Amino acid sequence: MTTFSTLFRDFDAYFQYPVAQRAVQPAGSVSEHEDHYLVTFDVPGVAKDDIDLEFEKNVLTVRAERKDGRPLTLERAVSLPQGLTAEDIRATHDNGVLAIKVPKPKAAQRTKIKVGDASPRAPEQLVS
Repeated sequence: MTTFSTLFRDFDAYFQYPVAQRAVQPAGSVSEHEDHYLVTFDVPGVAKDDIDLEFEKNVLTVRAERKDGRPLTLERAVSLPQGLTAEDIRATHDNGVLAIKVPKPKAAQRTKIKVGDASPRAPEQLVS
């Protein structure tokens, strides 16, 4: 087999599956708020019904498929904190952006602690 024919064999093997069948990671971001995380993904041209969200073992997986125009499959996984259930997670789709609100587990939420007035007691008695 010549080098030239080997090149074409490898080229054909690479493109055996159309690009649309390979998953592409969508652009996304995670922002932290006081009582939740907001995870967003860009899913341009993808209908709401063509988005699949799965939550298993603290990993949120997003799969989206654009069927109109130029076909495209998007897939991305995000690790989330311990202590969440799928019922806690909410998602909306608007104008090509998938927004996922993930509440923080109670243990991860910030709590303010009030500082009391000083007293004339010994330091070891202050925290009793």
